[in-house]
Amino acid sequence: MKRVAVVLNPAKQVDAAQVREIVGQQSADAGWGQPLWFETTPESPGTQQAQAAVEAGASAVIVGGGDGTVRAAATGLAGTGVPMVLLPLGTGNLLARNLDMPARADLAERIRPAFSGRDQQIDVGWLRLHRPADASDEEDHLLLVIAGLGFGAEIMAHTDEELKRKVGWLAYFVAGAKNWRGQRTRVLIGIDDREPVRRRQRTVLVGNCGKIMGGLTLLRDAVIDDGWLDITVLDPRGGVFGWTRLFGEVVRQGWRHRFSWPPDRTIDHERGRRVRIVSPTLQQVQIDGDVIGSAHGFTARVDPGALTVRLPAS
Repeated sequence: MKRVAVVLNPAKQVDAAQVREIVGQQSADAGWGQPLWFETTPESPGTQQAQAAVEAGASAVIVGGGDGTVRAAATGLAGTGVPMVLLPLGTGNLLARNLDMPARADLAERIRPAFSGRDQQIDVGWLRLHRPADASDEEDHLLLVIAGLGFGAEIMAHTDEELKRKVGWLAYFVAGAKNWRGQRTRVLIGIDDREPVRRRQRTVLVGNCGKIMGGLTLLRDAVIDDGWLDITVLDPRGGVFGWTRLFGEVVRQGWRHRFSWPPDRTIDHERGRRVRIVSPTLQQVQIDGDVIGSAHGFTARVDPGALTVRLPAS
């Protein structure tokens, strides 16, 4: 008999009892068995719970939480073929945005695809930090949306959590306004078997898909199931004017099918299946909005079709 599992972050503002009731009722209506229930903790944010759900024979895993919970659970589900059903409860909900999931559906509608949705295989990335010689980090970090070093990671590191709870994604803009004066640095970027190139940059992004909060698109050509990683180097020049021009270019990318403007060299795009970024200085690194530490860059590779997500049927 089929059974659904729920991996829920209890720290999010959701009525866990209501989720239990809805999942139980929909399971019964679909003729599925008693649901499995797992809650995350700060020390165990979702990977172990997702693995336990797979080992228990779950036919689908509902993941309720923010981007960190989704990424942790996806780490445990990648390569298993067991579908992940998104129950977005965070500020960014980046993967849900890139899958064009309804933003304002009620709980019952967001849970229903677990029993009647359609499955889609999407790519994931795997990222390993280049740590200092005296540090050990052999862990591969899963990438669902966008990873980066430099300014983007600094924003995440300096975002006030209390402000984020009050005003949502606008808190990231406040953090960005406080940190835009940081130094440009040189990095060495190697993509696949191509000759590495040196670039001066403010931030480097490597993504599996490109939409972020506020309706903006950072990686204009990124497709979540095309078997490629998209790489973008952001290098604004000229102080406030440079950042204003950069922001205008980011906004323009969302209009590319309606307008054709001359390219702006503050944004350079590449793509590949493996990318290695080396920095002479330690820089903050973020994945899907979570800062994972400081490093001399990272190596990322794509794992095509490794994760199954279950989406609304229509």
